[in-house]
Amino acid sequence: MDRKIDEQGAVIGAVEVLLNGPEALRWRQLSLTADEDEVRKQFNESLREILPQGVSGEAEHSEGMDSGSGGLSAAIKASGPLGTVTGKRILLPAFFFSSSSTTQFVAETNRTIPVDLHYVQPGIDDVIYYLPAGFSMESAPQPAQIPAPEHAVLVTKTTSAPGVIDIKHIFAWIFVLMDAKQYPELPAYYQKMATSGQQQLVLSHDSTPATE
Repeated sequence: MDRKIDEQGAVIGAVEVLLNGPEALRWRQLSLTADEDEVRKQFNESLREILPQGVSGEAEHSEGMDSGSGGLSAAIKASGPLGTVTGKRILLPAFFFSSSSTTQFVAETNRTIPVDLHYVQPGIDDVIYYLPAGFSMESAPQPAQIPAPEHAVLVTKTTSAPGVIDIKHIFAWIFVLMDAKQYPELPAYYQKMATSGQQQLVLSHDSTPATE
């Protein structure tokens, strides 16, 4: 996604959502039983679950819906208040689609049946921020890997150039079923995922006075 941030922390930009495997199949199956307007309506509603609070999105067009295989893509126009302004700083969620991550499984202390993920599909949250004039990056997530040996991996990458910051948050499970005996490993890992997803990008205004 490419998004432009203004001085009040609001965002406007283009989002491309790519779906593969069973998730793409689910929308293709819906398109066989519902008209285009209904599919678009349900897809727009589903965006509320993945977009940051305060940001709205609407699908402008999609590709691959009529295909029987391959990926499905949708072009989204997203806008709304994203960051918080504090003095000369703007605080933003570092990961656009991952900022809504929540801790899961914490209500269960024990489990007697296997954990079923239904299907394995990697998630890639890649956003390019275009900074407002006069602002620069003060802090951002550091490159990191959070592995769950033989089960999952979460990777963070940050690169920057004047006026532009690219942040990637990549997650992948590498199993479908987990034995109930291994369940105690999940709550701690999901806590790490949720904590990682709440990291911030801090922009600061360059208040250095101009010299003649």
